[in-house]
Amino acid sequence: MLFERLRSRRGQTTTEYALIVGGVALVVFLLFKSQLYTMISTGLGLLSNQVSTGISGGNVIP
Repeated sequence: MLFERLRSRRGQTTTEYALIVGGVALVVFLLFKSQLYTMISTGLGLLSNQVSTGISGGNVIP
């Protein structure tokens, strides 16, 4: 009886642990995804600004 209760409690703890880890991972993933998207769009914006500045600077187009 004690072993059965211990086993069920351990299973419940494992399930709660998995849910907590899953929730944290989901939040981190969503935050990282949005941050990564912001970083990529910012990087592309800077890159296109550099390219257009270089072009208008007379290197490619006089």
